[in-house]
Amino acid sequence: MSPTASSGRLSWPHSFAAAIVATCVVAACATPASVPTGTTEGDLVGKLGRPDSEFALAGGGKRFEYNRGEFMQRSWMVDLDRDGRVARVDQVRDEAHFAQLKPGTDDRESVRRALGTPWKVEYYPPSKLTGWLYPYRESGVFNSVMTMMFDPEGILRRAENGPDPRFLGGDDNRGRN
Repeated sequence: MSPTASSGRLSWPHSFAAAIVATCVVAACATPASVPTGTTEGDLVGKLGRPDSEFALAGGGKRFEYNRGEFMQRSWMVDLDRDGRVARVDQVRDEAHFAQLKPGTDDRESVRRALGTPWKVEYYPPSKLTGWLYPYRESGVFNSVMTMMFDPEGILRRAENGPDPRFLGGDDNRGRN
């Protein structure tokens, strides 16, 4: 009979492995989506860490950005009221949130506050537009990128979506039909 079986305890390697698994399970649950409304700012930061970005909201509240999604396809905005308590938690990388932004009205600041940090920024010389690329799962299925196009003054001019190039496959698809 092995020492593990006779003592009813796990050996050191098994205990270590069990601790790693338990830590991973707990960490997987620690997403902004699991934070209930009313949670204090201190408890929020204690659970999730410092946000990736912070934005001031009207009325004295603030918004915390947490990019926690795989391939940056999910980003949560956690709104805190003026008393520093969670008022709302929202995953913003989806069609509904993209549709709320209005070309000609929204600018870089409002887009950043609404969608968070872009995965990538690209400049398109012929049009003189700059694109902020936001990966997401279109219809919850397709690996896509929504590109928010800004003019030189920083005004949103249009949004375009297409496949996420990171998932197209092959080493180099240029020049292939």
